[in-house]
Amino acid sequence: MNHKVFIFLKRRPGMSVEAFRDHYENRHRPLMDKYMQGMTLYRRNYLNPMAHLDTKQLVEAEYDVVTELHFDSKSAFDGLNRMVSKGALPPEILEDEGRFLDRPKTRYCWITECDG
Repeated sequence: MNHKVFIFLKRRPGMSVEAFRDHYENRHRPLMDKYMQGMTLYRRNYLNPMAHLDTKQLVEAEYDVVTELHFDSKSAFDGLNRMVSKGALPPEILEDEGRFLDRPKTRYCWITECDG
């Protein structure tokens, strides 16, 4: 069984897409290294809006990135769920998130996969 969490994140108001991606990759991601026990994948899927099929309008996406976390065990997966449900992320992570994220828009989802 796969244990996955997707986190939908939006950059803070007034921050450019380029500055957001740079901060995430070069500042935030390295901070996460010490908290990756039990995690087998930490992927950032940056969203690049495309024009609407009917209206041809290019509209900014609701989120800028979908972060994908995979865990090697249910206990590691459950550990993150407990931390998130209690709002108990490490203080240095919360502080850094305030520099580049619109935190009230953050959404966590655990994933059920269906193939075929």
